[in-house]
Amino acid sequence: MKIDDIVLSISGSFILLWGVASSYFGLRNLRLAQQSLSWPSVPGRITVSEVQSHNFGELDDAVDFPVVRYSYSVCGVKYEGSRISHSDGDISNLGLAAATEIIDCYRKGEELSVYYNPDRPSDSVLILDVGNNVYTMLRIGIVCLLIGTGMVCWFGLRHLVT
Repeated sequence: MKIDDIVLSISGSFILLWGVASSYFGLRNLRLAQQSLSWPSVPGRITVSEVQSHNFGELDDAVDFPVVRYSYSVCGVKYEGSRISHSDGDISNLGLAAATEIIDCYRKGEELSVYYNPDRPSDSVLILDVGNNVYTMLRIGIVCLLIGTGMVCWFGLRHLVT
């Protein structure tokens, strides 16, 4: 067996596993987003609304991301949430302009509706939607499954023929 064959089989297996994991989490997030469309709401209040910047190691550029936290009560029990929606995707590196745009929508002290999971009231969102970002992880998973399966099958068939 050549080194190219080993690299191909390991790469294909890794991509296939990545596809399985991405598909699992994508389906889970899609299910949660769809379920949340029927969640009840309670009044809440924004407690934190700011853009935070972090430098990681030797990087010169700061990573800017919005931080929104809110408080709400369900049946007399107080909770704090930080999720804007199930489709907010990866908001960890939006850039200052986009992070500021999000923060501008949620001013500290503002009252708003908080949607919560009736089975687990600590799960909450500010916006009910099933946006495009919910499907992103699922799309990535499906593509990786197809590529990984193709690589593993091609490697197996190649060795059957030789």
